[in-house]
Amino acid sequence: MAVRGSITLPLGTRSALMLVAGGGATVGTPLPGELQALGGLAVMRGFRSNELLGRGRAYVVAEHRYTLVADLAWNILDALYVREIQLGVFAGAGVLFDEADRTTQQGRDVAFVADAGGGLRIHFHYGGVQPGMMIIDIAAPIAGGQGLGVAPYIAFDQYY
Repeated sequence: MAVRGSITLPLGTRSALMLVAGGGATVGTPLPGELQALGGLAVMRGFRSNELLGRGRAYVVAEHRYTLVADLAWNILDALYVREIQLGVFAGAGVLFDEADRTTQQGRDVAFVADAGGGLRIHFHYGGVQPGMMIIDIAAPIAGGQGLGVAPYIAFDQYY
């Protein structure tokens, strides 16, 4: 089981602070795919999604977004319209309980990790109705884990 929550706090007309917190636990005898992951795009972006696995996790991520340009109507082939471009900087911290080493399935009881990075958020809609966002991020681990050094991410969020 896992839980995740977020809140967006406006800091002005062009700036916002996003706070995300979550946690999870696995009970019983888990298969490797049932362990809680602390790394990856949806949690700690400075770590690989299969790097930090354990039976429990808790994390918090803060992201500051600044709107560079808004009210755009950039038209790409009458199919895609870019509406807004934002810069984002983020930092996160987390704790992993009963960490499982990928090769021996034994590890530390508690692992503390942190990461930071930044990127672009490109808000768009296509067909005139569906809002979405393209995320281009670069993140690096600060503490704990091996990480990838500097990890690039490209993702798409779609809102219905």
